[in-house]
Amino acid sequence: MNILICSKISIPAKDRTLPAWEYVRSLGHTVWMEGPDIELPDKPDVLISMGVTVMDETFRMLEQYPNVPLFSYNWDCYEWVWTNPRPGEYDYKRYGELLKLSTEVWTPSYCTSERTKQWWGIKNTYRILSACPYWDYEDIKDQGYILCALREIPDPYWGRVEEACDELGLPLVMTKHEQSYEDYQKKVAQCKFIVSPLYELSTGGLTIMEGYYLGKNCLLSDSKWHGGIDYMSNRAHYFQHDDYDNLKDKLWSLYNNTPKLNITDCQNWIKRNYSDKMMMDQMLDRVSIYV
Repeated sequence: MNILICSKISIPAKDRTLPAWEYVRSLGHTVWMEGPDIELPDKPDVLISMGVTVMDETFRMLEQYPNVPLFSYNWDCYEWVWTNPRPGEYDYKRYGELLKLSTEVWTPSYCTSERTKQWWGIKNTYRILSACPYWDYEDIKDQGYILCALREIPDPYWGRVEEACDELGLPLVMTKHEQSYEDYQKKVAQCKFIVSPLYELSTGGLTIMEGYYLGKNCLLSDSKWHGGIDYMSNRAHYFQHDDYDNLKDKLWSLYNNTPKLNITDCQNWIKRNYSDKMMMDQMLDRVSIYV
């Protein structure tokens, strides 16, 4: 099968999609990555678009190959995109028109599927959990700080965990992806535990799985719009998303009584459930239904 992919490098500065597409090639498929000057020797059988960031490139693909089935991976679409968008935000209305042209829209969590239906009326969704960008680290330790490694977005609960930790006197590190990838890795490997406190987040933030791979506990919001539960299930700790006192209680309790996890078990679980192979096999299975 000839597959034309639209994808961009992820943040932090490591493109985790390239090994995935190499795995697809190893199965005997031809995979091309969309670029401004790409000239294909053959017509693709499938177009795959990996998110709103490559919307313009995907529209160009569709113009060039109008009768080739498109499959779109919609990473997220939050309420604040519609009610409180950032300056210069992506045109999500136009993105919705693109998704409506898709044979099937893939999402990384149930809550993202629900938002896709709510905002655009799109019902042909299918959940495919994201691969986790796990990595080994030699100097794993507990340096006594809580880590929140999320980008700053207009989430209604942004700022609560900072306020809670300040009131409790607990050290908190907020990376906001503003450091080098090496510094980011060190922050994950040497925190006490990871917290993902936002009201709405499609995957809960893949850092929770990067950290869990290194034996770090995770404290997640139990909001129905927080996709962390899709990935961590009962392997994470949860606080009541609409109860500030409960957030403080859970932070205090987990900080002062942090369970020791079996790193080998954590790593085997992540490898088994969140490999590139797992994600790509699901994509290919869905494509095979239609193509």
